[in-house]
Amino acid sequence: MLIEDDFKNNLVNKPWGHEYLIYENDNLGIWILYIDEQEKTSFHCHSKKLTGLIVLDGNVEVSFLENKSILKPFEKVMIRRGLFHSTKSISKNGSIIIEIETPKDKNDLIRLEDSYGREGLSYENKTKYRAKDSSHLWIEEGKTSELLNYKFEIIDANVNNGLPEVDDNDICILLSGGFYNKGQQELLEVLSVGDCFYYRIYKSIEQAIDGILENTKVLILRK
Repeated sequence: MLIEDDFKNNLVNKPWGHEYLIYENDNLGIWILYIDEQEKTSFHCHSKKLTGLIVLDGNVEVSFLENKSILKPFEKVMIRRGLFHSTKSISKNGSIIIEIETPKDKNDLIRLEDSYGREGLSYENKTKYRAKDSSHLWIEEGKTSELLNYKFEIIDANVNNGLPEVDDNDICILLSGGFYNKGQQELLEVLSVGDCFYYRIYKSIEQAIDGILENTKVLILRK
């Protein structure tokens, strides 16, 4: 079982390309996946993790048991726990996507089918790791990071004023804390850690939000 793997300083080679960690906290991990043309991840699910996928470059086909969808750059999908899925690059130069895993646990992996003979196997071991270099993105609070034509910035959600206004089409990833409704008898979370949403969606539901938990931080992804 993998316990103390150094994902911050290493990337992981995959038969379909490679992936590497760009941000983590106690709640979640955010990864960049490079998928080569016509290659695809295993058909798998996570029993504990909520997964978010955001396309940065190229088009991808996300397949489920009974249907599939095509995602273009700056489009996203949220995948519930236990939902089998696979992501395939359908672009000539491959595809680049962001994956958000909540909670972070690379061993939470059930492979049903795999084009590379990994059915039933766990996550890649350290023989597949190689060192990152300065070209690989790492996101830190207080700094604006860039990759391709995108900018990444972590902002605080103010308890009194809510989420600071950004562009309607910016994508928000909730890193910590949460947005809640007081409900009838208990606080009900409207947006939880790991949720990925366009800012325009936040504005459309803002009237249902009564408060924000302390230390609520949001990663803003903008073109």
